Amino acid sequence: MKLRILIPFVLVVAVILASSNMWISWQLDLHLKKIEETESNQFETYRLADQLRHTSDDLTRFARKYVQTGNPEFEDNFNQILAIRDGKLPRPDQYDGIYWDLVLVERLPNPASPKNKAQSVSLKELVRRAKVTNAEYSLISRALERSDELAQIEKLAFDAMKGNYVDPVSGKKIENSPNIDLARKLLYGNEYLQAKADIMQPIADAVDSITLRTHKILKTLEKEEKELLKWEFTIALGSLLIIIYLTTLLYYRILNPVGKLANASNKIYRGDLNARSNVSGSDELGILGETFDHMVEQLSQSMEELAQEKKEVETKNLQLHKESEIKNKFIGMAAHDLRNPLSSIRGFSEIILENPGLTKSQKEFLKLIKNTSSSMLEMVNELLDVSVIENGGLKIKPVATSLKNILEEHLKVLSPTANAKQIELDVNIEDECQCYVDPDRIGQVIDNLVSNALKFSHTKTTVKITLIKETPYVKFIITDEGPGLTDDDKKKMFGDFQRLSAKPTGNESSTGLGLSIVKRIITSHGGNIKVESVHGEGCTFIVEIPDNFKETSSVSMS
Repeated sequence: MKLRILIPFVLVVAVILASSNMWISWQLDLHLKKIEETESNQFETYRLADQLRHTSDDLTRFARKYVQTGNPEFEDNFNQILAIRDGKLPRPDQYDGIYWDLVLVERLPNPASPKNKAQSVSLKELVRRAKVTNAEYSLISRALERSDELAQIEKLAFDAMKGNYVDPVSGKKIENSPNIDLARKLLYGNEYLQAKADIMQPIADAVDSITLRTHKILKTLEKEEKELLKWEFTIALGSLLIIIYLTTLLYYRILNPVGKLANASNKIYRGDLNARSNVSGSDELGILGETFDHMVEQLSQSMEELAQEKKEVETKNLQLHKESEIKNKFIGMAAHDLRNPLSSIRGFSEIILENPGLTKSQKEFLKLIKNTSSSMLEMVNELLDVSVIENGGLKIKPVATSLKNILEEHLKVLSPTANAKQIELDVNIEDECQCYVDPDRIGQVIDNLVSNALKFSHTKTTVKITLIKETPYVKFIITDEGPGLTDDDKKKMFGDFQRLSAKPTGNESSTGLGLSIVKRIITSHGGNIKVESVHGEGCTFIVEIPDNFKETSSVSMS
């Protein structure tokens, strides 16, 4: 079975079992509360029945004490007991079997005392609240009624003691003639004892009924509790089996395959393409393992093919490198052989131009020869630089130098070119800008960038040149008002032999090598060069050279 089906199914079963177990626990808790409630009701009913029995005994006790002593306090106690039983006086909180004994010795306050703050409730109402059955309530009510009948006998005895009573034999009303013998006969005769027994019988019957009913309820609850405990045990056992199954499933069908996949992945990461997970099966992890092994197999084949192709490429690169060396050597030799003749041609043309006897036509031809030879010599020099750079032979030798001095020296040479095109050089130097650079190579950078700005600027414009120090760099910024650069120009401008879309404004020549050389010189100094330009709105070159570049040994510009 698929893991995406099996695992949710097992989890649903586990949830159902857990929910069932919670429901059974809730039912057991309810049963426990029912048992506690049943036992509490039984205890409360027993207590009330016992109160009724003690009330009857207390009434008899105080009635007989009054007949024996004639003390009116006992009659008051008798009447208070009846009043409490009937809810006419507050029921004391500690109203149990020894209450009146403690009242007699003044260890508890009299119930009629203002200190008694308890509520008034009749014994009959308390029995009703105790959740007894109708039959049990009837039995206790019957005991109360018989207690009332017995109280009438006791009150007749009180009247006989006072001499104002109705003779129970003749029915005549007797006044002012106490009859102690009659009073004692009423409270100690067989009729009184029988009436007393008649009160106790329904109380005993009610207690037996309550005991039997409570026993049945508890037995039923106990049976239900056993059934619930059986189900709880069954569900707990089922949950345990589910946990064992899930643990086994987790290990053998998930953790073990995942571990194999992780181990194989780690070996592959370390370069062992022969590693395989060997995980298979119809479930998701089995499919994943087979797919993983298949991918590794394909990767291994691809790597072998790439290794073979790499060897072929390396062989071709070696061949190209040799050819490039031959090419660079040839260019270097050719450029070197051309430089001396071109220098001679330019020098001789300059000397001849100084001859005052030349005609106008001759001067124009000589100027053309001079300019052409100068352009060709510049091209040859740049070709030599590129050749040397590509061969790794061009070195820079940084020394502590003032960039301000280098800039001012080279601007003196470039000023005539600017004047010839009526271009203003706006120079702003804020600091000496001391740093470690190769003066010749940095001078080459200045010549190239400034001459380019002059070359592509129109007459009567301004080229702004700024030299500032912004730790950790010294910045050399050149801004012109030329045609600017296109996006395509920006992408290729630092490459070898790249011709840009902008054309020199004075028919000057350009080899497309100058910016490439500048880039390499700046990089060799640990700096960088950036360009900012909007087509048609001029161009700004920003050169950044570290002010802490202190490498004093020669650095290769390969």
